Amino acid sequence: MIFGATLLDVSPVLAQKSNFTIGTATGTQLSTCPSDPTGVSGNCWGLNVSCPNVPPLQPYDATVKVTNPSGASIGTVIFLTGGTGNDFYDKQFLYGSSLINQVVGVGYTAVQIEFDNPVAGWLTGPAADGNGPLSLACLPSTSMQWVHDNILRSGTPLCATGNSGGSQMIAYALSQYGLSSIFSMVEPTSGPELSRLDYGCAPQKKYTACAICGFGTLQESYGPTIAESGIDPAYTGVVQPGGPCYEGVKGSTQDASLLHHDSTLSDTYPPTLSFPATDIHFAFGGLDTSAAIPEGLDWASMITSKTAIVCVPSAGHMLASSQAGAVQIGHDLINYCKLQP
Repeated sequence: MIFGATLLDVSPVLAQKSNFTIGTATGTQLSTCPSDPTGVSGNCWGLNVSCPNVPPLQPYDATVKVTNPSGASIGTVIFLTGGTGNDFYDKQFLYGSSLINQVVGVGYTAVQIEFDNPVAGWLTGPAADGNGPLSLACLPSTSMQWVHDNILRSGTPLCATGNSGGSQMIAYALSQYGLSSIFSMVEPTSGPELSRLDYGCAPQKKYTACAICGFGTLQESYGPTIAESGIDPAYTGVVQPGGPCYEGVKGSTQDASLLHHDSTLSDTYPPTLSFPATDIHFAFGGLDTSAAIPEGLDWASMITSKTAIVCVPSAGHMLASSQAGAVQIGHDLINYCKLQP
């Protein structure tokens, strides 16, 4: 493992003000969990989530899978998948099950969340207020708040890790929905990728940024496939060419201001960000040449509170599908998922 720059700030900092409020969620315990022969066992809840601008789904907006340790829980770790989040972590990643079992084995409760809309998971719009991911992020943020209120053992830390789109859920939750107050530690991996949507939804090589893992610089464009399937359903509710991100990748600047507004680094932001209650660890793969690294570093570079950044040389974009990547995530969760002083 090769560690990159560690960004620390020990001066007094104020918590980031939230721009949006979470919704409400009602959980119903399910008789069974979705079948996965390679996954870990657990108990499942279906969540009905109500957010002001998010279209309702049937029968549930999200499914939560909880795996408890054999003794009293020493903390709870939320695991979030990439893309649009419509999968469980133990199913999406080659070493997902072993990573979760490792965390549970030392005493943590593991919580996996999948988002049930088959079109594009939590990124299925359109939102009622005209925004895209910025407003739709109420769904995962509210789901994580439900875990805090209903699963977390009192007096223990709540932590989270998410890869790619999963790291994006964490970034929106902290930056826009005020959830840094409930998280002791988070580990975004391979992202967050929507730090500047207007850069990602632009032609290849139009925007580049500094990267780590020996890359120097990498382009920030998502390309047409991700634009069509992973971004534009937030605006159109369907997977097809012609949405604002797809058109931006093809060269249009018509929706650039909307895309900037919907970014993690939105035009609603102050110049810098601070999450003093949350220890933030970033991890990237040395074989990942996607926009995930420069976009993720865009967000990391604006945070003045404590962060750390690591490069795992032998890992690709799907960090927990690499043994070294899963080892890194497990190491960080077990060592840093602690109540903050």
